[in-house]
Amino acid sequence: MTLKDRALSAAQSLWDLLPQTARRQILFATNDHFLVGVVGIVADDDHRILLLEHRFRTPWRWGLPGGFIDRGEVLTEGLRRELSEEIGLDADVDAEIFDTEVRTERGYVSMTLTARAKDAPARIAPTQNAEIVGGGFYALDDLPDGTYPYHLDLIRRYFATLDASGTRR
Repeated sequence: MTLKDRALSAAQSLWDLLPQTARRQILFATNDHFLVGVVGIVADDDHRILLLEHRFRTPWRWGLPGGFIDRGEVLTEGLRRELSEEIGLDADVDAEIFDTEVRTERGYVSMTLTARAKDAPARIAPTQNAEIVGGGFYALDDLPDGTYPYHLDLIRRYFATLDASGTRR
């Protein structure tokens, strides 16, 4: 056994002796950190997609709803919470991840989920949430100018997965 092999074996033995909390603290201290976000492609019964006008997203003010998840929060719960906080909307959220956006230069990872709005209003009026100016449900050929290009791509890809009845294939 080489010196390197003996050193690695000793390190493994020491690692095995450490409590799980100490291992996590070491890993946390020695690795990069990312915020984790969730984005929703939220459709209504007419197969229109929810877009919100965000006050602080420049230069692309229009985008899909979403936000960062809380520690320990499941993605589906995070999207439900964001929809409720931002505009008071309830939705059935699909747990399958539709897309993942990794932005290492900005330190975040965002997963896109699909959802079906319950009792969706045609227009979203300004809310008590200072982030949101307004919004609404839009058909593919009627999306607002100033929509975030990445979200436009997500919406187009989502519509490409729908069959003639509007059901995802």
